[in-house]
Amino acid sequence: MEFLFMSVPIIVSIIFIIVLATMFLRLGMALFTWFKNERSPLCTTPARVVAKRTDTSFYHHHTAQGVPMNSSSTSYYVTFELDNNQRLELKVAGRVYGQLVEGDHGTLQYKGTRFVDFSRTMTN
Repeated sequence: MEFLFMSVPIIVSIIFIIVLATMFLRLGMALFTWFKNERSPLCTTPARVVAKRTDTSFYHHHTAQGVPMNSSSTSYYVTFELDNNQRLELKVAGRVYGQLVEGDHGTLQYKGTRFVDFSRTMTN
């Protein structure tokens, strides 16, 4: 029984360290991606929209008063095909996602893995 009382604080400490390390790792990866995108050149190239997808995450949590709450967030992604047949999936804002249609042709601007703009080419 004594072993149980001694091991619980150690186990809780280990879990706390793992959670903290995971948070710092995710923050570090996000900062690395941000700096990499900042250093990347602005690329402007003809492209075609070939696919669109969404990724919705659901969260279940409680308020300070203990009331259960549900929330969700949606990320929007568009896959572009460049002139050299290379495909590039970029995260876009919901407004941009709603304006694009698969098959649209135009000029894509991106910086690293960051979407900047897509100007549709009007065809008759």
